Amino acid sequence: ASPKPKSSPGRRKKVPYLRINASSDSIEDYIRETQNKVSHLYSPGAKKTRLSSEQASFLFFLLGKTYLALEDFSKAEEKLVLSHVYDKSSFEPLFVLAQMHVETQNFRRAERYFRKAHYNDLGDNRAILGIADCNIREKNYDFLAQFAKSLDLDSLRDPRICLLFALGLLKLLSKSNLYPTNHNKELYFTLLRFLRRAEDCLRFPRAPDPRFSEAQLRN
Repeated sequence: ASPKPKSSPGRRKKVPYLRINASSDSIEDYIRETQNKVSHLYSPGAKKTRLSSEQASFLFFLLGKTYLALEDFSKAEEKLVLSHVYDKSSFEPLFVLAQMHVETQNFRRAERYFRKAHYNDLGDNRAILGIADCNIREKNYDFLAQFAKSLDLDSLRDPRICLLFALGLLKLLSKSNLYPTNHNKELYFTLLRFLRRAEDCLRFPRAPDPRFSEAQLRN
């Protein structure tokens, strides 16, 4: 057997969103068969049996993730949007759509989906992390500062979120004046709130003995 060609060193290896232990052909056959069943259920001449909206949403979600595993991003988006249409309160289809656009470097579109997902589940920190990350990548520091004020810090359990917002606020401050003034003092207080929340969420090593003598400091 001829040796397999080596992958290009400059190409980043993609991690599939959905791992399926089957050949590509069998996956595509499964997708076509499932789509035919769904089309039959919703055709005018079909029997009265219907999927519920939740079942339809879940089926299109699985279809979307399967197309995503095959890197057919256009079909994946189509099915994931349909999943959301059938259950407008759903979080996962919007979140996966956002992740897909991060993967394809479309951060502006990803941020919009992260925002929609966040409003569907205000308590899920994953969407907030995505919003912060995309806005920093797009250098939308003003929006990030405004969005930061709307967050309930007590609900943030991931210190990465707090540190990302702190980074965005520092970037915004660096555009004008890093020193506190009457104009930017509110930003400093917002920055302090996020840093203190990060401090609360992180586990620190045991602090060293603070009783240092001058001789110890010189050593």
